[in-house]
Amino acid sequence: MIPATPDISSTLVSTAKVGIWVDAFRVFPSGFQFTLALRVNPAVGELTDGLEFDSLPRGDGRNVLELRLRYPDGRETSPLIPEIVQAQRNGLVLGGPRFEGGAPGWQVRWWAWPLPPRGPVQVSCEWRAAEIPRTSVEIDGGILLDAAATADVLWPEAE
Repeated sequence: MIPATPDISSTLVSTAKVGIWVDAFRVFPSGFQFTLALRVNPAVGELTDGLEFDSLPRGDGRNVLELRLRYPDGRETSPLIPEIVQAQRNGLVLGGPRFEGGAPGWQVRWWAWPLPPRGPVQVSCEWRAAEIPRTSVEIDGGILLDAAATADVLWPEAE
């Protein structure tokens, strides 16, 4: 399968300390991938030391950059919840992550399953160590659904 790649990019946070955005969407008939990109101003020190994305918080949890995904039908999930629990709870799974880079910049690839219904898909994050309260952007679920219909099947499944 060759995924469709709609032109979606949206800034979540832009401060003197940090920039966070979502982009690089790849859409398949069963779900989609996207990248959460993070850049930290080198002048502010080592904010990314001990940064966590997908585990139960250690200590007071300040260094967790919590990502959340909310579909138009109200289903919501976070990678802080184990994938099997996500699937059992409401059928929406946000999995991954796949990391690239390192301080001061990261690209973290996530997988969401299944595709959303039409309407606004909310992507939000919170990172207390960087003084970032829960901040959200909306992605049009219809764009993802339309893109899924254009993904290319390389080899038909054997009958």
